[in-house]
Amino acid sequence: MSALDAESTSDQLPPSGVVQLSHARERRIRMASGAEAVARGNQLELLDKSGQLVARFDSETGCLTLQASGDLDLVSAGKLRLKSEQGVEIEAPRLTQRCEHYELVASDARVSVSRWRLEANRILERSTDVYRRVERVYETRAESIRSVARGALSLLAEKATLRSRDETRVDGKRVLLG
Repeated sequence: MSALDAESTSDQLPPSGVVQLSHARERRIRMASGAEAVARGNQLELLDKSGQLVARFDSETGCLTLQASGDLDLVSAGKLRLKSEQGVEIEAPRLTQRCEHYELVASDARVSVSRWRLEANRILERSTDVYRRVERVYETRAESIRSVARGALSLLAEKATLRSRDETRVDGKRVLLG
């Protein structure tokens, strides 16, 4: 018998190289190391020498599952691309990304976290409109702050305090108080 244990009693594969498997029987190819390829119905499974699943392909759904009991490394000398018609999901207790250049291009991006920490040497923001809503405290600490408005600058508050240690200047064509 051939390693494929084909249903025919011939030791030779058909000229096409395709062996038809019946759905009722399980077919196995066992390697010298003990690893196996198992065909069951519409699924083809690769098992390591201890019998643990390494890969499963379902020919009916087109689903391919890779499973590793240890680390799984995908390595490419060129680009590594992940493409999907419906989406890409990453689920892990910790996700780390390291790169020289990071670019996100999206029509809609949403980040939802309980705590956000951003550390950068310089932050440049460009936008048509910016709206921020803070429920409790909004504090900025800086060596100096400069706000420039081409049009009007409005500060609205129930109470406002302007305090300086040295001098305070108000300069305008008209200064209206009260």
